[in-house]
Amino acid sequence: MDMLVSERFRLSRIAGAFILMNVAGGVFAAETETVEQNSLSPASSVENSNAQQEGESKESEIAGTEDEEVEFNNIFLSNSPIDVSRFSKGNPVTAGKYNVSVVLNEREMGKFEIQFDDNPQDPLRALPCFSLKELAKLGIDIGAINVSGMEEESCVSLKTLIPQASWKMDINDQRFILTIPQAMERATRPDEVPDTLWDDGINAAFVSYNTSYYRSSYSGVESDSGWMGLDGGLNLLGWRVRVRGDANYAKESGTTFDSSNLYAEHDVAPLKSQLRVGEIYSSSTFFDAFPLRGVTLSSDTRMLPDSLNSFRPVIRGVAESNAKIIVSQAGTKILETTVPPGAFSIDNYNPISSSEQLDVTIQEADGRTRQLIIPYNGGGQLLYPGVSLYTLAVGEYDGASSSDKPVVGQGTWQYGLNNYLSLYTGAEYMSDYYSVIGGVALNTPVGAVSLDLTQSHLSAEDGSRKGQSLGIKYNSYITPTNTSFNIAAYRYSTKDFFTLGEAADYLSNTDWQDMDDRLKSQVQINVSQTLEAGWGSFYSSAMLSEYWRSGRKEKSYQLGYSNSLGRVSYSVSVNRYYTGDNEKDDQLYLSLSVPLGDRAEDKSPLFDYLNTSYTRSSKGDRNLSASTSGYNQDAGLNYGVNANYRQNGYDGNKIENIGANASWDTRYGSWGASLSADSDNSRQMSVSGSGGVLLHKGGITLGRTINGDTPVALIEAKGAKGARAMGDNASRINSAGYAYVSNLSPYRFNDVSIDPSKMEQDTELKETSTRVVPRAGAIIYVPFATDDRRSVFFHLKLKNGKNIPLGAEVVDDSNNQLGIAGQNSRIFTRGIAEKGRLTVKWGEDMSEQCSFNYQLPTRDDIKLRTDTLSVDNINCD
Repeated sequence: MDMLVSERFRLSRIAGAFILMNVAGGVFAAETETVEQNSLSPASSVENSNAQQEGESKESEIAGTEDEEVEFNNIFLSNSPIDVSRFSKGNPVTAGKYNVSVVLNEREMGKFEIQFDDNPQDPLRALPCFSLKELAKLGIDIGAINVSGMEEESCVSLKTLIPQASWKMDINDQRFILTIPQAMERATRPDEVPDTLWDDGINAAFVSYNTSYYRSSYSGVESDSGWMGLDGGLNLLGWRVRVRGDANYAKESGTTFDSSNLYAEHDVAPLKSQLRVGEIYSSSTFFDAFPLRGVTLSSDTRMLPDSLNSFRPVIRGVAESNAKIIVSQAGTKILETTVPPGAFSIDNYNPISSSEQLDVTIQEADGRTRQLIIPYNGGGQLLYPGVSLYTLAVGEYDGASSSDKPVVGQGTWQYGLNNYLSLYTGAEYMSDYYSVIGGVALNTPVGAVSLDLTQSHLSAEDGSRKGQSLGIKYNSYITPTNTSFNIAAYRYSTKDFFTLGEAADYLSNTDWQDMDDRLKSQVQINVSQTLEAGWGSFYSSAMLSEYWRSGRKEKSYQLGYSNSLGRVSYSVSVNRYYTGDNEKDDQLYLSLSVPLGDRAEDKSPLFDYLNTSYTRSSKGDRNLSASTSGYNQDAGLNYGVNANYRQNGYDGNKIENIGANASWDTRYGSWGASLSADSDNSRQMSVSGSGGVLLHKGGITLGRTINGDTPVALIEAKGAKGARAMGDNASRINSAGYAYVSNLSPYRFNDVSIDPSKMEQDTELKETSTRVVPRAGAIIYVPFATDDRRSVFFHLKLKNGKNIPLGAEVVDDSNNQLGIAGQNSRIFTRGIAEKGRLTVKWGEDMSEQCSFNYQLPTRDDIKLRTDTLSVDNINCD
C-alpha cells in the first residue's frame, strides 16, 4: 500500500480497516467493529477488536511521548471527501472517562476507570489524571510523591504527579500501560496482589442447600432416611455472617434439627489475618482443633503471594453397590452423597478444620456399613524465610460431651528462620489444664523433617497427671527416581498425656476414665513411585495405631499399581487389614477402564467408558462389577448403568445386582437419582439435590452451591439471557440479566467472562471479560455493559448505480450518528426506531447525500431473534 509508516507506530486498526475493506474486500465483521468503535462516546467501553488476523499487529496506541505521524493516501478511498486525518497519530483519545485494564510495570492490575482531561496542545491527545486515592489503589507508594497542597479526591495530571512516568493507551484492547520508577511501587513481590485492590463486594445474602433422600428395603423391611444441610450467609459492610444447620430424618426416629457454627468474620488486611467471632473452631495446625464460643484471630496464608506460601486429602474407596457416603469431621456431618459401584474419589467437601481427621461411612444398598478414617493435616511447618504465622483463640469450650463450659485459650506462632530451619511453639489453657508445645522443622538434603514435643498437665480430683507427646513428620521427593516418600505422622504419647478436648471430657465426667481408650502411638507411611514412560506407577501405604487402655492395635497395608495400554487403563492393588481383635482380612482389587468411541470423531457417543472391577478377600468374599457412563455436555446430563455380582464368604450366598444413576447440572442447581435391585430381594432408591439462592439488590438469583468462604461473582448483563458464565458450564444469564459463579479464588486476580454464543436475543456485549480481586467470602458485583436495541444491516442502491463511499456517516432526522457505511454500500445500525428515515452523508453538498425510508418487521416476526436483521435492495435517493 502507498503509505508512509513510522518504525515506531503502525497503522491504526480503524483507519486500516477502512482501507483493507475497500481494497481487499475485508470481512464485514471488521466493518462492524469500526462502526461501533467510532459511534461510542468517550465514556463508553470500546469493544475489543478481532485480534491478530493474518499477523496483524496490535500496536495501535496513543503514547505519552510524541509519535511520528502516519500519512494516508486518499486514492485508496477513491478520492472521497471522507476525512481520516484524525487517525494520523493512531486512534484518537478525547477527553472523558475510560474503563480500561491497567498494566503497571508489566503487572496486570485489573479494571479501572481512568479520566482523561483536555490537552490544550492537541485536543485528540487527552492526558490522564489521577487522584491520590486512585494511585494508592494501583499500588503506587504515595509517600514517594510530592502531594503538598493536593486534596485526596482531586484529579491531577499524571505528568505533574510523577514526571518520570510514561504511559500508552491501547484503544483496541482497552489497556492503559503505565511505567513508573520501581522505587515508587509499594514493596510487593511480583506475584503479590496489593491489598488496595482487594474488594469487599456488595451487601447480599445467600442460602446453599445439599439434600438427599434414601430408601431401601430388604426382605420386605423398608428403611427411609433423609438429610438436608443448609449454609446461610449475610455480607454487610465488609462483615460476613455465616451459619450452618441440618435436618436429619429417619423413619424410625422422625426428624431432628441442629444448627451450629454461627459466626461473623472480617479480614484484617494489615495483619494478613482473619477475625472470627461466634461458634467456631480453633485453627492451629499442631494442636487438635476444639470447638468454642469466642474469638479467633489467625493468619490467612491465602493473603500471601504464592511464592511465600492448602491441602485437602482426596477421599478414596470402593463401593460395592449404589452406596451412600457420609463424611464427618469433629462429629459434624459435612457431606452426604451417593456413588455408583466401583472405585470413587471425593474432594468436593468443605472441612471445618484443617487439623481434624475425616470420618467416612460407606453404607451399601443392603445396609452394610464400613468405616474409613482419613488423617487431615492442612499444612507443613516449613515456612519461607521471614514469614511468620500465628493463631489466637479465646472463649468458652463448646464440646458436646462436656457439661461445663470452661474458659479456654490457645495461641501458636510459627516463623521461617532461614532456608533450612523453621520454629514453632504454642500453648493451650483451661481451668485445671494446660499444655505447651515446641518444635522445629528442618529442610535437609534428604527431605523435610519436623519434630515437636508437647507437655500437658491436668489437675483432677484423683490427682495430677503429667504427660508428653512426641511427633515426627518426614517427607521427601527423590527427583532422579520420581519417588515420593512421606511419613505423614508419627506420634507417641505417654499414658498421662491429655489433649485439651480429652481433659475437658475427663474433668466433666467422673466415669470417663473407665471408657477412655486414648491413643498411645500412630504411624502413617506413604510411598509413591512413577516409573519410566509407559511403565505406569505404584504406591504403598501403611498405618498402625495402638491404644493405651485396651492395648488394641489397628493395622492396614496397601500396595497398588496402575498403568495404561493404549487407551485402556488398568490398576491392581492388594490390601491387608487387622481389626481391634487382630483378625486379618486380605483383599485383592483389579480394575479396567475401556473408552467407548471417540468424542473427537463422534460428537455425542451414548456412553464414554466401560469400567470393570474384581475384588476378592481372604474371608472368601468375591465381588465383580461392571458399569458404563456417559454425559451430554450441552444438557449438563451425566448418567450410568451398572451390574454387580457378589458372593459372601461366610455363607456362600450369591447375589446379583443391577442399578442406574443420573445427575443433571442446571442453571438452578444440580440434581441426581439412583436405583438398584438385587436377587436377594433388596431394593434401593435415592434422590439428591444441591444449589444456592443469592439475594441482592437486583433480585433473587438461583445457581450452584455457594461455599461461604469462597468468593462469588454476581454477573449482570441485561438482555443477555442464555449467555454462559465462563468457568461453569451450567451457569446461564437469566431473564433478569443475572447469573453467578461461585468458584473464585480470594486475594488473587480472577478473570470473569461470559460466552455470548448461546444468547437468546440480539444483544451487543460491550465487553465479555473483566478482572476482579475478591476478599474471602465476598460477593463481587460484575456488570457487563450491553445494548439490546435492534441491529440492522441495510444494503443500499444509489440512482447512478455507484457505491456509497466507504466511511460515509449515517444519521437520523435529529442528526444523531447511527453508523458508518462499509463496503458495497452496506451500512450497519443499532438502536433505530421500528420505522423512520435515515440519511447517508459523505460530504456537505446535497449531491453527496442520500436518504431512505424503512419499516422493520417486529421481533416476533423474525424467525431467529439472535440474528442481525438484513434488509436488502433499499433505494437511497
